[in-house]
Amino acid sequence: ELQDSSRGAYCHYEVYIKGGASDGTVFRKDVHEAFRDVEVEMNRIWEKDKTGSAALMHQSDYQVFCVAEDDWRIQADAASNSANYVAPSGPLIMTLSAVQSFGTGMGLFATLDEAPPSFTKLRIQDPSAVEGTLVVTFALNEAGTAYCRATRQDSGETQADMPINRILTASWSAQHDGSANTVTISMNNLENVNPLLTNRDDERAVLTPGTQYDVYCWAQDQATTTSGFPRPNYVTQDYTGSLVATPGSPIGGRTPGVWVTDSTPPRMLLSTAAAISEDTIRVTLQLSEPGTVWGGATAPSTGSSTYCRQQDLQDSNALSTCFYESHIKGSVAQGTSFRA
Repeated sequence: ELQDSSRGAYCHYEVYIKGGASDGTVFRKDVHEAFRDVEVEMNRIWEKDKTGSAALMHQSDYQVFCVAEDDWRIQADAASNSANYVAPSGPLIMTLSAVQSFGTGMGLFATLDEAPPSFTKLRIQDPSAVEGTLVVTFALNEAGTAYCRATRQDSGETQADMPINRILTASWSAQHDGSANTVTISMNNLENVNPLLTNRDDERAVLTPGTQYDVYCWAQDQATTTSGFPRPNYVTQDYTGSLVATPGSPIGGRTPGVWVTDSTPPRMLLSTAAAISEDTIRVTLQLSEPGTVWGGATAPSTGSSTYCRQQDLQDSNALSTCFYESHIKGSVAQGTSFRA
C-alpha cells in the first residue's frame, strides 16, 4: 500500500515511515559520519489514517521499511558560500522503489516472546489408575516442554527443597504444541535415568503402591531469537511451588498428596507355626505391606462336616457356607475371630 503519488493520501511512503510525534511513531537517528552503524528501534505501528498507533505485539510478524535523506542542503546552507550560491531545493531522499527493495532484502521480522509459559491444564488421576505409575496430563498456553518430579509426601521435602534443577534431574518430560490438546507424562520411578550413564547419586526407586506423593511440574517454551536460535522463557520457581488449585485452570505447578493405587493384595511370609498348648495353635508371619491378618482353623479333610474342611472352602458365593474369607475372619460373637 505504500505509494509516492500523493502525500495527502494514505500510506505515502515518506510520511508514513517518518511517523507522527503525537502518536509516538517517530523512530529516527541522525547519522553524522558515513559508513558508521546506527540503530533505529521501533516499538509502535502507525495507523494508516494517522489518527493513532498501537504497540507492536509479541510473537508477531512485521515488515520494516526505512527511508533516508542526506544533509546536503543543511550542510550547504550552513557553510560559508560564494556570492553565486543558490540554496538547493531540499535534501535528497530515497525513492519508494529503493525503500521497498531495502525492506524486501531485510525480510519479515518476528517480535520476541518474552513471557514464560503457563499450564492451562494440569491434572493427575488420584488415586492413580495403574499401580506404581502416576500419569500427569497437561497442556500449555504455547508450545513448550513440561518437566515433572514426584517425591514421597513422608520424605519431608517441601517446595523450598524443590529447585528447578532437581525437577530436571528426574528426567520425566513431554513436549506440547500449545494447542487445546493434552499430553501425558507417565512416571513409574522417582528418576527416569540409567545409573550407568550418570556420575551422581541417582534416586532410582519405584513408586510405592498405597503411598502418597507430591508432584512438582515446571515448563519452558520454545521461543527463539529473530535469527531462529533458541531463546526459551522459563516458568518461575514461585509458580512451580504454588498449588495447582484447579486442575482445569491451574495457577501453579504443585500437586500434593497424590495416591499411587494399590491393586495387589499383600503377600504372606511364614515365619513359624506350631501348637503352643493343648488347645492353641500359633502362626507367626509377615506381610509384604501394612495390613491386617486373620487366622481360622478348619477340620481335617476326613473330619466332621459340622465344621468347614479344607476341601469345603470356596470363593464363588460369599453367602454360602465355608466362603473362605468369612470363615477365616470368623465371628466375634462366637469367639472365632483371631487377628493381628
